[in-house]
Amino acid sequence: SENCSLPYQWVDPNGKRVMLPKSNGASTMISAFQSREYGFGMEITEVQMKEINAQRKDKHYTAEDGADEAALKVNGTTAKPQLTSSPFIQQLAFGGSVYWNSDHMILQVCDIMDCLKVIAPEHEYVFLFDHSSGHAKKRANGLDVKNMNVDWGGSNCTRRKGIRCGGRYTN
Repeated sequence: SENCSLPYQWVDPNGKRVMLPKSNGASTMISAFQSREYGFGMEITEVQMKEINAQRKDKHYTAEDGADEAALKVNGTTAKPQLTSSPFIQQLAFGGSVYWNSDHMILQVCDIMDCLKVIAPEHEYVFLFDHSSGHAKKRANGLDVKNMNVDWGGSNCTRRKGIRCGGRYTN
């Protein structure tokens, strides 16, 4: 089998086998989304996929959704690739230096949102995550207590546009 590096093993006359060391085996990371409305993952028809890709054509992951840096790290470009399969369930065979991380998750969520805007634009979406390796992830120039001054003076991180209660934008 593909998960066993040694397909055969010697057996002594008493039928005992020597304990074999573990092989690296096959490892697969799965990142999947489920919802009450659609269940686990989401099938995307060929017609829907064409429309989704038409909407994505010549588009880029942006800093507004926090995906530009993630796209550069994962894909080497901010350009959104054409989707060839549903992003609701993604598999990554990993090992060595390839591991699923928060950058992959950010891109997956952006891809899913592109799909949902086409498939069900009438809905609002709220995502809840169980992504333990993302706990330490911080947005570049984001608010982080470890980078805050404890005394007067010093420089602050770049401020972004935000929405304050009452719906007014602030800088």
